[in-house]
Amino acid sequence: MEQFIELYRDTAKGKCKTTDSYKGLPIHARKGLHQRALEIVTDIRTLKNAEVLDIAAGSGAMSLRLLDNGASVTSADLVEENFRVEHPSCHFHKLDLNNDFSGYLSKKFDVIIALEIIEHINNTRHFIKNCRELLKPGGLLVISTPNIGSDYAIAEMICKGTYPYFDDDHYYNGGHVNPVSPWQLELILKDYQLDLVQFDSFGQAQLRFGEWPKLFITHKLVSFLRAVQTRPNGVINLYAISNT
Repeated sequence: MEQFIELYRDTAKGKCKTTDSYKGLPIHARKGLHQRALEIVTDIRTLKNAEVLDIAAGSGAMSLRLLDNGASVTSADLVEENFRVEHPSCHFHKLDLNNDFSGYLSKKFDVIIALEIIEHINNTRHFIKNCRELLKPGGLLVISTPNIGSDYAIAEMICKGTYPYFDDDHYYNGGHVNPVSPWQLELILKDYQLDLVQFDSFGQAQLRFGEWPKLFITHKLVSFLRAVQTRPNGVINLYAISNT
């Protein structure tokens, strides 16, 4: 985890480049993911005058998108020096999400955004419980995490013994310690009386035969064997969750 924190500190110093950004703010996520998350939120409700919590805010790129859509934003992250947004309707809190973080915030929110973070959290149930405590009745929680249930992820597990984004390098240097499957998250949501109102699977794995023939063929075989199943097949899963 310390290496992961240092990665964000390096980003704050301009030493680490990312594939996506928003108005000059770097994004540690798959290109286009933040925009897709915003579209999901605005399909469900307006952000104008909404109280929004942006968890694991990083540089503040998602927070700034939310502000640009009329929200009042509370941004939270463990690495304070990486956050770069200065706006009268945006306030930053340093939070350790492995602790009972709901007790450190004095209000509840209409919307909580938690993109690409639960894979870094030690306990998924603990995280969901704290998010629920921070949601207003009828509030919306949007979560994203790598999809370990896709045909590609299963093929890579067969070939390598690890899921995409959950190998040794991602564990030690990226802080990816907690792969979460769709069925597991849905059961946790039921335990905390939360409803899954929209599901999206984002991005596609790019495979070429010449780069890794065994994985390419295994992926084709897995896709054939699972052809009759309805399953999320993108690289990243997005969940829109309601506190009804």
